[in-house]
Amino acid sequence: MSGARRILHITRDFPPKNNGGLSTAVGGLLEAQARAGIECVVVSFDDYRSSSTGAGIECEPGRSSTESGITIIRIADKEAIPRAKELAANFGCDVVHVHHESLWEFASSVARPSRAPTVYTVHVLQAEQNRLRDVEKTNSSEAQLEALRECSIVHAPSRAVADLLMESPLRLDDRLKMVRLGCEPWPGAIEASEQERFSGDPMLLYVGRFADINGFGQLLGALPSILAAHPTLQVTLAGGLPDNLRAEKRWKKRWDKLGGESAARVRWAGWLGREQLSCLYGRATALVLPSWFETFGQVALEGMLHGAPLITTGSGAIGEIANEGNALIIESKSIAAIVNAVDALISDPVATEARRMKALQAVEHGQLWDDRIEDFRTIYQLAVEA
Repeated sequence: MSGARRILHITRDFPPKNNGGLSTAVGGLLEAQARAGIECVVVSFDDYRSSSTGAGIECEPGRSSTESGITIIRIADKEAIPRAKELAANFGCDVVHVHHESLWEFASSVARPSRAPTVYTVHVLQAEQNRLRDVEKTNSSEAQLEALRECSIVHAPSRAVADLLMESPLRLDDRLKMVRLGCEPWPGAIEASEQERFSGDPMLLYVGRFADINGFGQLLGALPSILAAHPTLQVTLAGGLPDNLRAEKRWKKRWDKLGGESAARVRWAGWLGREQLSCLYGRATALVLPSWFETFGQVALEGMLHGAPLITTGSGAIGEIANEGNALIIESKSIAAIVNAVDALISDPVATEARRMKALQAVEHGQLWDDRIEDFRTIYQLAVEA
């Protein structure tokens, strides 16, 4: 397809800056597009807050390029926005791909003068998060509604998200396209996991942001009972809230009160690089993902690719790859369900191994970013033709 060869991506915290699943997903997509010969420029709002105040003097955004040829324009404060718009416009893109609803105003201001079509990926479904949190609306959900109404193509990263969007009153019709996200390759992941999994003390692993929507509160609530029942078990919590360190400290204080004498058996590993994370996936006796809802399920996919036994709610997109045959599926928002699932997994290694092997078979083919490139070419072409 010749209609969309130059893509301008607009996102937050592009790698090596990492603030969770969005950073991982967008970084993987762009690397795969670069390998496929698609020319990419990314405007990344790093640690940006619209309420922040600077010196009031227009400044130059940071510019760099990756080894694969991706040009990165980084914005840290509002004084860099005018120049960033100019640099983005000079790229002469065929499509503007927006990855965060809070950046829609910037994206549309870049796309409008050249009439470039826009693709908006729903990395987080704000309306569903609000429903689960019993919140009527937020600034994020209002910004997302605007992006959904105005963009040329809405990209849903899973069937779960696509179905919920189709049920909404927005009437997206032919503008809604579903293409699952992917993973970057993890060379040697299975071989390493076979060597690591049965070495040392058993280890329970959580990977992701420390957030209520991820079931992190229920996990902390379950840990005292789990640790009491399994005296040699260690726990590793990889991730955090790099954009909200105060909230992260509150989670840690909460655990200090809950954990008592067992508190030291929980390691707060912070955000880790791919190599370190791969080692943890490989060592994990169980990967616990008690999310209330997932728009894609990046961590579940990564864990399954490493052969990590999975305990999850199966909510949202996780249910598209995990099921009762290849994972322990638990009730959402339930402390008791997490405790019982860990007990069941550790006490029945034969059943655990059977599920683990089925998980490996389920994700063996078609899950990498390179497998998704032609689907994204199609989405971009549809945007051009819209």
